[in-house]
Amino acid sequence: MQTRLIIVDDEEFIRLPIKDYFEDCGWDVDVYSTAEEALEHLKSKSAECVIVDMRLPGMTGVDFITAAHRLRPETRFVIYTGSIDFSITDELRASGVDNNCIVRKPAIHLKELKAAAEGREKKE
Repeated sequence: MQTRLIIVDDEEFIRLPIKDYFEDCGWDVDVYSTAEEALEHLKSKSAECVIVDMRLPGMTGVDFITAAHRLRPETRFVIYTGSIDFSITDELRASGVDNNCIVRKPAIHLKELKAAAEGREKKE
């Protein structure tokens, strides 16, 4: 059985290479440009992991993770952000997000993003 992944990013040039990489690694991947679309998906289908941008049109990444965690508490969330001053809020910590769940854009090697999606600790 394949590992299910959702990617939520409003920029197609970011979404598609990540999708291709994870599919090449054998994952089953769905992509969405808005948090609202991804949240609708999670109402009917689960995913082991969601990679989510923080700055999205409409619902923010933090609001999405909070709502998605209520629907699917077993899901792991990876924050893929370009924000250099991003920090984890109490809401995110309550949703299982820790420092190993944050990957800064651009991830030169997508292996770092994959390690976070798999729940492996970062190598400093």
